[in-house]
Formats: sequence, structure tokens, C-alpha cells
Amino acid sequence: MNYTDEIKGAIAANVVLPEDVYDFSESVYKEFLTNYYKFCRDNLDIQSKQEPIAPNVFLFTNSFEVNAGAGIRKKHFVIEINVGLIRSCFENYHDNNQLADFITGLLPETFSKFDNPANILAFQICTQFTYYHELAHLFQLSGTKDDITLKERYNLSGKSGYDRVKHILEINADTFATINVATHIEQYIERTFKDKVSIENTMDTFVFFGCCLLNYTLNFSAKPEEIYFEQQDHPHSFLRQLNVVLNLTHHVGHSPYFQKAGIVLNEGVLFRSILDLYKQLEAKGVFKTNITGIIDDSKDLSKPLANYLFSLLQFEVKEYRNAMDVWNKSATK
Repeated sequence: MNYTDEIKGAIAANVVLPEDVYDFSESVYKEFLTNYYKFCRDNLDIQSKQEPIAPNVFLFTNSFEVNAGAGIRKKHFVIEINVGLIRSCFENYHDNNQLADFITGLLPETFSKFDNPANILAFQICTQFTYYHELAHLFQLSGTKDDITLKERYNLSGKSGYDRVKHILEINADTFATINVATHIEQYIERTFKDKVSIENTMDTFVFFGCCLLNYTLNFSAKPEEIYFEQQDHPHSFLRQLNVVLNLTHHVGHSPYFQKAGIVLNEGVLFRSILDLYKQLEAKGVFKTNITGIIDDSKDLSKPLANYLFSLLQFEVKEYRNAMDVWNKSATK
């Protein structure tokens, strides 16, 4: 299926209004969006043969809000990526040459070996993470037939109450997305370094991607927020970051490739290294967020963060499927 046929089918099924669809045929992003659409559609077709998430639709919307969503509409499983999110990823990563210059200068032994500069790698990992996160939401919703949508952006009114179920679903979707992108990162490291992989170039790579994913999740919040737990309708970005780090280190620890090389990452060291590098990126103006003060104040909250995260990971929700059950099922085949 091509994107034009996707649009026609979605409109015919009343899944979307014609004016809401972003047709990228005349877009300056056409080449990227064509390739990104193909990547997502091909994977979605594969997943649909194994899990009950068909019929499904993958679309870009005309909304300039930095957001994405997944849900069920007119009995169709729908993933929608706003053009505003794509534009944000271009500005923050793809077109951020300062990011490439800074990282290559700081970590030359690692990043000079890659076939793409750091800004392109950041762009790729964040857009891939977006797709896998939304795919996880489809798996979660596959146990229901009711119309429902899960959005990624925090409630912009700032008045949303605590929603534990949404915290659980977001962390679960992040876990699924992280495991998938960690697999891509491992393949990229193996293709680049082969038998010359080391703890240094592995750590450099995962710290960098961790910083990118932290910046990415921060963009879904309207403003920097003090660390919270049982508040809001989405978990705090630091909690999401800790979950990402734990899953990255778990993947490395269980990878035959890294095991053969004797490489083990410590989650505590990785987490603090990501935050330390992120502070440098902010100080240099590479990333435009302003959370250095929150980072400094987070040192005594690692245990409460871990405890709350553990409670969410238990996935004590009956009305939704655990996306990691899908991953675990495929991993044992």
C-alpha cells in the first residue's frame, strides 16, 4: 500500500476527515516521510498478521501540535503522527548541526566511526521510538472494541488529575519502544564496530541516545516540571527516562553480542551519565530545554523514582493488554 491509497481508504471508512490528513506529496519533508511511512507501514503489516490489530491505518495529520496518538476509530486501529511532531524532530535533531559538532568533538573515538552524524542518528532514533510507542498502544487497546484514543502530549491546561492507568500504559508503551530501538542500536553498533566493540564506545552510544530520548519526552510537556509521582495524566519525563535506561541496560546484559564481548552496563552509572551529558547540552544551547535545576535536585529521588516505576511496571490493569506480552511472545519464537 502507498500513502495515497492509505488516505483514500481511511477517508472512505470515515476514520478521518479529509481536511485533517497531511498529504506530504508537496512537502519539503517528502523524502523522509515517504521512507518513514514505508518503514511504519511494512512493520504494521507484519504485526497485523500476528496480533489482532487489523484493519489498521497509519496517517500524518495537519496538526502543528507536537503530538501523536493511537486508538480505535470506526473499528479501525489508528496511528496518527502530527506534522508538528515531525517538524519538532527536524528542528531539534535533523537540522541541529550544533548537536553533531558537539558530540563528535566530545566523543570523537566513537562518533567519528559512525556512517551518519549525531544529529541524523538522534532524528532516526526519536522517530522510530515514536512509531514503536504508538504500536504498543495498539496492542494495549486490542482487547477492546470501543472507540478510544491515547495521546502523547500532557494535558495542556495543567489541570489534569492523576490517572494511574495512563501512567501504566505510557510506561508500558515506553518499555516496548525502548526494547525495539535498543535492538536497532545494537545492530548499528555491531555493524560499525564488529569485534572492536568496547565498553567505551557502547557506553558513549547509549548515553547519547539516552539524552536524545530524554529531550524527546520533555517536548511533550508544556513546561519544565518538578519531579512528581502520583500527579498528572502522564508520568514525569525523568520517570520515563529511568525506565528507558533500565531497559537499555537490560538489553545489553542479555544480548549474545555484548555478552561475547564481556560488556555490561550499570544502570545507575548510565542514568547519571545521561543526566550529566544532558546538562552540558543545555549549557551549550544544543538543546533548548531548561531542566538543569531539576536534574540537580533529582539526586535524592532515585530510590522513590525506582519504587514508583516498579509499581507501574506490574501492569495491574485488567481492561488493557500488556504490550510486553506481545514482545515476549515474539522473542520466544
